[in-house]
This record gives sequence, structure tokens and C-alpha cells, in this order.
Amino acid sequence: MRIFKSKEMGWGDMGLIKLSVLAIGAAAGSYWSEAILPYATWFVVVGVILALIAAARWIRD
Repeated sequence: MRIFKSKEMGWGDMGLIKLSVLAIGAAAGSYWSEAILPYATWFVVVGVILALIAAARWIRD
């Protein structure tokens, strides 16, 4: 199994990766800001789901 492989990513794939990183980063940042803390669980859920979709597309190709 090759871990590193060449793949041309489309704008949709990059968008999923960016959204997942943004959601996970917002969840991590919410622990230091009580204004966003109630939404931390949703940020984590969205981030994990988007990361899994991106990983599934990467593995499928």
C-alpha cells in the first residue's frame, strides 16, 4: 500500500479539507472563548464528518 500518492484535487476536495480544518480549529478555539463554547460539539461533529468525506474520496481514488 502506497501511503503517499499523486492526486490532482479539485476545488470541491480542497473545500472539504478547508472546512474540516476550520471546524476543528473553531472547536479547539472555543475552549478559550465562552461565547462559542456551547457550539463546540457541533464544530467537532462537522469537522470529523467533513474530514471523513475527504479521506473517503482520497482513498477511493
